[in-house]
Amino acid sequence: MGRVNPHHAVSVFVTDMCTLSCQHCSQAMFRPEDAHWQWSMEDVEKWIYACEVLSHAYDFIIYTGGEPLLWENIVPATRLIRSSGITKEIRTFTNGTIPELMTGEFLGLFDQVRVSDYGHHSHIMEGLQYHYKHVKVFPIQQTPLPSQPLPHMLPANCTCDRIGIMGDKVFHCPNAYSNILRLGKRLEDYQDLWCNMDEYHSGLFIKDRYTQDICSICISNKRIRDLIIRGEYGGDTT
Repeated sequence: MGRVNPHHAVSVFVTDMCTLSCQHCSQAMFRPEDAHWQWSMEDVEKWIYACEVLSHAYDFIIYTGGEPLLWENIVPATRLIRSSGITKEIRTFTNGTIPELMTGEFLGLFDQVRVSDYGHHSHIMEGLQYHYKHVKVFPIQQTPLPSQPLPHMLPANCTCDRIGIMGDKVFHCPNAYSNILRLGKRLEDYQDLWCNMDEYHSGLFIKDRYTQDICSICISNKRIRDLIIRGEYGGDTT
């Protein structure tokens, strides 16, 4: 029996720790919840086991955070996930501020490394991109995200087709948790947008996308992203 693909891809939050503290970060709100949190090998193994039991597989998983390169389990966990066969590709984000960790051997663990270019070590990142074709460098639009719903943003034109995993919780999109906190609300107010791992792998996870109030502040909503790119949104004024 072949593996099935319940969702196209997964963003996995592997650590809250980061080398930067950017106001515009889409995950800025959840990071102070536990500044030293890291995805444990135990949780990695539980997730792999659940995927294997239900024959779940993904086109790709991507590490996010925080700064994924600070995750203490990044090497053994990546090798374990790779050997499990639950995903076709393993990718990671990084802010490019720790170039000494980005050795050829380390980069070889991944199918894609997405560097958010904040201007730190840009020449090194450009060199890595030249020598390693799976290293991709992207400039960052440093505009604070909304903390209150913007008008005329729903239904969302969502550019994100991934779910998000953080510890033992699964979210309908990678930005859901941070968006909920940015609105000053609680997870309990959005019971239909997340579930525990055992509920997700039991097929009980309900995805209600595009019309939630959190979508009207989300960077993955193309309507909002276009406002920022055009310079028509510069941050909250109240």
